[in-house]
Amino acid sequence: MARSTGPAAGTLATLLADGALGSLGDRELLDRFAATRDGAAEDAFAVLVARHGPMVLGVCRRVLRDEHEAQDAAQAVFLVLARRAGAVRRRDSAAGWLYRVARRTATRARLAAVRRREVAWAAVPEAVAEADALEHAEARDGLYRELDRLPGRYRAAIVLCHLEGLTCEEAARRLRCAKRTVETRLHRGRARLRERLLRRGMAPSALLAAASADAGAVAPASWCRAASRASLAFVHAPSTAATLAPAAVHLAQGALKTMSIRRSATTLATLFLTGSLSLGTLWARNGAQEASKPPASKPAPAAKKSEPAELSHDDGKPAGRRSIAGGGHAVKFDAPDDSSTLVKVKVHGARYGAPRPPREDFVVYLCDEKFQKLAEFPFRYEKFERGEPKWVTLDLKPTKLPKTFYLGVDFDPTQTKGVYVSHDAKGSGSGRSVVGLPGEEPQPFDKGDWLIRAVVKPGD
Repeated sequence: MARSTGPAAGTLATLLADGALGSLGDRELLDRFAATRDGAAEDAFAVLVARHGPMVLGVCRRVLRDEHEAQDAAQAVFLVLARRAGAVRRRDSAAGWLYRVARRTATRARLAAVRRREVAWAAVPEAVAEADALEHAEARDGLYRELDRLPGRYRAAIVLCHLEGLTCEEAARRLRCAKRTVETRLHRGRARLRERLLRRGMAPSALLAAASADAGAVAPASWCRAASRASLAFVHAPSTAATLAPAAVHLAQGALKTMSIRRSATTLATLFLTGSLSLGTLWARNGAQEASKPPASKPAPAAKKSEPAELSHDDGKPAGRRSIAGGGHAVKFDAPDDSSTLVKVKVHGARYGAPRPPREDFVVYLCDEKFQKLAEFPFRYEKFERGEPKWVTLDLKPTKLPKTFYLGVDFDPTQTKGVYVSHDAKGSGSGRSVVGLPGEEPQPFDKGDWLIRAVVKPGD
């Protein structure tokens, strides 16, 4: 990103240099933003946008590869920050949180763009003229995805030092910790990234260097001011939302809805765990009382073996195939009973792209009925062959199933590699096939049902 110059940039530079604002941490700036609705709130938020805007814009640009879409996505990120300021201000630095929201918002925007254009990588030539550029973009996508998966303390250190260009000493001041702590987190975070990227067949050092290319850049002052004013309006004057960029508002509302779903799922899980512990204590007490009684003689039950059942909603007749960019393919199922286990997944599809499969994994994911991830199972791309789609059976580690669950696959597709997953005709759709990644709100797939099946072993 080019460094801004001129009067507007000078005004922002004054803000940043002002001891009352420029020296404040993210937590204090968010406190000021939340405490008032006047110009002081706008100034505080403008400093936050100027501080983290280049990183957010850079991530959105690399994911979307379209300047207008990237600016809408970046503005959406700051709309979300404004609405969630109360929760985010508990952090000393918002950088790691903003990075994660930026990547996920841009990914959702890319998926939406694919749907709008009715392009789902449906006809990809085997030879791509810009193969080198595309492969480089794929590698950056892989880096961003793996960075998103790091624990927050490691992600924040890497974002501040590599994507925002801070020194360890500067990052330590932002994070309110010792310089040595930042150095340790950087070392451990890089080690985890290296391991995961090497597993994908990527070069970690080169990728981090490329991702750091915009570090230290300055966001245009006019853009920072516009983002600040839009954020104030989004929070304090919802009736004016119609005057804001429609795409940015739509993306922000989608991100906020997803966060709300995640928060509800976490609350339910906590309540369930608390209830389970209480019941467990009661059962243990009753069990101890029963143990003191002489056992009653009962005939030994006959051994019972249940055969695995194949669950499906498709009609077994492929009518089309798709490789969804930015989201996975998933199907919703009901388990046969309360003690069923998942043992296999069957997917009808074929690999496309270069003759040699990419040196990375695709993922089978298991989600609960709220689309929150319960487990994931990595497999090599070589499980699928090029050519005509066919059934591929993937053996899984036996995993206990909830009553209702989603089973899906994520191939992280691009124009040079991926897997087409087959679907049946639209008229036969059950309404249980969706597009999306765990933790997000799944979107209905309206072209039919994915040819994805769950092989389940009922409880004995």
